[in-house]
Amino acid sequence: MEEAWEYSALESWNRGDNGEMMTRKIGLLVVFGGVLALPVLAQDAVSAATPLSVPSGVVPRLQEWLLDTQPNGDVLARFRFVAPEIERAMGRFSQADLEGDFQVLCQEFALFNVAAQPTEVDRIVISLADREVEFGYADPDATQYFEAFRVENATCIWEFF
Repeated sequence: MEEAWEYSALESWNRGDNGEMMTRKIGLLVVFGGVLALPVLAQDAVSAATPLSVPSGVVPRLQEWLLDTQPNGDVLARFRFVAPEIERAMGRFSQADLEGDFQVLCQEFALFNVAAQPTEVDRIVISLADREVEFGYADPDATQYFEAFRVENATCIWEFF
């Protein structure tokens, strides 16, 4: 795979129907709340073909991940997961039920992926939703949970989001 930026289209990660990590072309940069969100370019070192195992038993699927440079210069890595079984109407999982999942997704998945990037990441934000929601858009029918972690000494340290 090419490692050079393509100015006409950037790439972001998503998981294909067969479970393999794939890329998709997107034609614009997202500016949300004054923050520029740059999708991460594909690299062979980043792989998540194996199913993710988390304490609650839900089966999270990676929707995509992005790098955001904040106005203060901090770099956030946003990992966006989908798990249909957390749907609010089903009443099976609260955010408290999923707390351990966020730690595992950060420590065992996100850290590995950000380590493969040339950009140093200050914080990791993990989101878990019952359906795919386009980044920067609200879906009042979607169940979405978020947790933020500071990256320190190759460890995810939970922070109030």
